[in-house]
Amino acid sequence: MILATIVCFAFAGPSRWGGLLAVVVESATLIVLLGASAVARSTLRVVSGVLAVAMLAVLTGAVVDNGSHWLKPAIASVIAVIAPYFVMRRLFSRTTIDSAMVYGALCVYLLAGIFFASVYAVVDGATTAPFFAQIEQARGVDFVYFSFVTLATLGYGDLTPRGDLGRMLAVTETLLGQLYLVGTVAMLVSNLGKTRQMGRKERPDV
Repeated sequence: MILATIVCFAFAGPSRWGGLLAVVVESATLIVLLGASAVARSTLRVVSGVLAVAMLAVLTGAVVDNGSHWLKPAIASVIAVIAPYFVMRRLFSRTTIDSAMVYGALCVYLLAGIFFASVYAVVDGATTAPFFAQIEQARGVDFVYFSFVTLATLGYGDLTPRGDLGRMLAVTETLLGQLYLVGTVAMLVSNLGKTRQMGRKERPDV
């Protein structure tokens, strides 16, 4: 579902109906992630209601073309913030470090790439100057490509931010990506199969 979200964000295009498709896939991904994270039913109902309102707003924008193209990346960024919290909370409630924890940690890594791609798209839509120095009209695939290249610190250099805000966001993504891989994913892989201490306090004898 996360990979489908990345593909839709990248290739749905700037059209009104493409944005609606991307929001539907993003919303479905969040619902699946929350369900897999065993959140409370009340939380799931609230999130589903909010997503329904968001999809209605995007549908209205697709019909009347009211200039709400920023909703797609804005919703994607919110989803990429909410989902990792519940995923990590579920994973670190497990007592044994297994492959599910590693896969979950990698899902959070992918969500981080989606989050920054959507933030770049929001910045591009909210400012008059183009986000990238090399191209005037960036597409969703450009933001996704630049985000994951930055997150993985590949540094190809074919796309670079034009403004100071974009540069600082890229620096932030680079630092977070490296610290997360070294501090979380590498730690989980190196301790695969081990049992975690859950930090329970012993009750004193009466």
